[in-house]
Amino acid sequence: MGQTMGMERARVSHELRTPLAVIKGALQMALRHPTQREKWIDMALRQTEVLERAISEIESQLPEGATLDEASRVVAIELG
Repeated sequence: MGQTMGMERARVSHELRTPLAVIKGALQMALRHPTQREKWIDMALRQTEVLERAISEIESQLPEGATLDEASRVVAIELG
C-alpha cells in the first residue's frame, strides 16, 4: 500500500506542479517581453484551466464530504 500511495502522491504532485511551473514561466516571460505580453498571459490563463481540471479530478476521488485540505493532512500523517 505504501508504494501505491507514493505513486499516487507523485502523480498528484506532477498534475499540480506542471501547470504551476508553466504559469510562473509564462508570467516571467510576460514581464521580460512586454510586446508579447498578451501571448504569455493567454498561456498562463490556459494553464489555470488545466490546474482547475486537475483539482476537480482529485476532489472527485476523495470520499464524500472530504476536502482537498483534509485529504492532504491525512496523506501527510500516513506518510509521516
